[in-house]
Amino acid sequence: MVSIELSPFEAELMAALPRLFDLCMLLDTSTFLKIPAVLYALLFRYGVSPENIILYGQSIGTVPTVDLASRYECAAVILHSPLMSGLRVAFPDTRKTYCFDAFPSIVAHSSSSTQENIDKISKVTSPVLVIHGTEDEVIDFSHGLAMYERCPRAVEPLWYSSVNENPEYEFSIVSSI
Repeated sequence: MVSIELSPFEAELMAALPRLFDLCMLLDTSTFLKIPAVLYALLFRYGVSPENIILYGQSIGTVPTVDLASRYECAAVILHSPLMSGLRVAFPDTRKTYCFDAFPSIVAHSSSSTQENIDKISKVTSPVLVIHGTEDEVIDFSHGLAMYERCPRAVEPLWYSSVNENPEYEFSIVSSI
């Protein structure tokens, strides 16, 4: 068993996160509004400094994560099995951004509502760690590689040999670019 010591502030914050999540689930808005709501609560209600916030998104969750990271700087961003766009997952030869993409990085209040993850990643100013399986059968490895290559502040990526998005700690690191 692993024991982790938390400061009183960290313990209070960890206790508050489930309540923040429940609050966001009750909001009748899109995911693109729920995620900033959690960020605002951390910043303004709990007084957490942006340099102490790490954004994490996995699979489809990387879309709102990249959207938020493209608008707000934080300590770091972790993208686990990121996708370039929903359309590019279904149709790998797609090279353009289309307004009918299932998962473009849409900002509800933005006039440029057709920007996809692959377009927005270049606007992220925080350090970004990309994690992706080289044999991923759900979101092809090319998505993680393309996101890494377009990211201006990418750190050493973590590529692992696994056939799915959830290796459950049974993966081995195969290479780093």
